[in-house]
Amino acid sequence: MKRTFAIVMNSFIILVMLAGCSPTAFPAGNGNPPSNTQNYQVEIINLTEPVYETIRTESIDQPNCNGTGEVDNVVERTMGINHSIEVGLGLTVDVDGKLELFGTGVDLGAAISSELGYQYGITESISRSITVRAAPKTHVVHTVKLSEVWESGTARVTTNGQSIDIPFRFRANFSIDLLESVPVDCATGQAIATQSASQPTLVGGAEVKPSATSISAPSIIQGDGPFREHRTVSVGSGIFTQVTSSDGNASYSQTELDTNHFRIYRIRPEENPDGCGVSIYNAEKVWFSSSTYTTFTVNGQEIGKLSVSTGRHGFVADWTVKVGDYICAVGYASSGFHIIFGPDMYYHYDSYCYRGNC
Repeated sequence: MKRTFAIVMNSFIILVMLAGCSPTAFPAGNGNPPSNTQNYQVEIINLTEPVYETIRTESIDQPNCNGTGEVDNVVERTMGINHSIEVGLGLTVDVDGKLELFGTGVDLGAAISSELGYQYGITESISRSITVRAAPKTHVVHTVKLSEVWESGTARVTTNGQSIDIPFRFRANFSIDLLESVPVDCATGQAIATQSASQPTLVGGAEVKPSATSISAPSIIQGDGPFREHRTVSVGSGIFTQVTSSDGNASYSQTELDTNHFRIYRIRPEENPDGCGVSIYNAEKVWFSSSTYTTFTVNGQEIGKLSVSTGRHGFVADWTVKVGDYICAVGYASSGFHIIFGPDMYYHYDSYCYRGNC
């Protein structure tokens, strides 16, 4: 990704050199900093995927042993996030956003924040929530992870045909994500041991390792369905070159789904504002929808990109998902997206329009 922000400077400030910067980066004849009005260009390059730095994890106990229906709990957390910009070797752009490279007074903070639609130098209180679920006659212990979201790139500052590259990163957001959901025996109160699953490798390289006693949700492969005739179409690259859709008119009511067919997992902006979630099911089919050019990734690897807008009903793809996979939608429009899978997925997809959602 490459973006440009041009700044014309009419004055210069005292020479301040960043660690690792050469005094000859901006030569002006005799090697001294320029002393007249110059045109400085700041180009933002090499923007990376967000990196999630864990603040802490929490356990959410959700007993529903005597329940007759699915129980949803909304877990909400609020955190003060300081939107600072760090440049070079951990240095921070000052409150005025000035980075005094060889007396240029380049307003690097303004260049970065303007290009990325980001406001630096403030502390913002951000609230995020995630919905966890327990089926009737079950007891589940969920583990959620609270993270700071960092984004990074390189600012290329150019004058007189000479450039210097300055690495930067900024604290952009705060997220809460589901790591795992562990079933508990209602009679004994003990965790039900199932096959251990690795935690996802987070985008940006921060890998979370499971403990020796880590257990995850039961291994479940795709369940019943489809319940309506499906046609095959192409809506993008990768796994989206061949997907299926139905008219969505299978006669299942919302009450029927909530009572008997609740085994699905949703990744949507409502529960996952950063676009990512961690699978609690194994599945071979995934229901998805989003806007044109949305890219979908699994454990940081692109698996397909949409070339059309799917509409709200969306499509079903042959998409193998394993417990613990870290699944993301990247670059979606404000209209949102969804990624839905689980053994009861077809009940929900094939009745979507019947329930008045199309």
